Amino acid sequence: MAVKDDQFRPVGRLVRYRLLTPWVALNQTTGSRYRFLNNMERLTFLNRLLGQNIVFLSREMGMEIEDKIFTKVNLTSMFPKPVDERNWGAFSGEFRTNFLLPNYMGIGNGITRGYGAIYGMFNPHSVQFDQKIIDENGKIEKAYPKVKVKTHAADILNEI
Repeated sequence: MAVKDDQFRPVGRLVRYRLLTPWVALNQTTGSRYRFLNNMERLTFLNRLLGQNIVFLSREMGMEIEDKIFTKVNLTSMFPKPVDERNWGAFSGEFRTNFLLPNYMGIGNGITRGYGAIYGMFNPHSVQFDQKIIDENGKIEKAYPKVKVKTHAADILNEI
């Protein structure tokens, strides 16, 4: 198995990612706070949560981030879709960040159940999925991209 040192790091520009499966951003605690915010506050809150998700993942990978993480969510709705018996709140859409993340990595809550899978939108038409392999909750059961996926950060950044 090859180790890629250049796939998980801060970069000098914003990179666009699509949420392939719902991002479960809100748990019981954060969901209670979210309900009492206005729309501008909700957007700020979700951007902060996404940044915290990235910092958490970097720490799990043994990496301390010294640079500021910038995030900008672009969601299909500001109303979370209830997920699971825990009544977590999930969102669909995309986001931008100044951090290079591996494709198909999960972000947020429920990543072991397939939630929060992302794909870098360096070329938005480079990945397509057969709808039959995505279940009714938007979880990917099997994902087979129909094109080659870039694996080196230098190749990806050249396309941005």
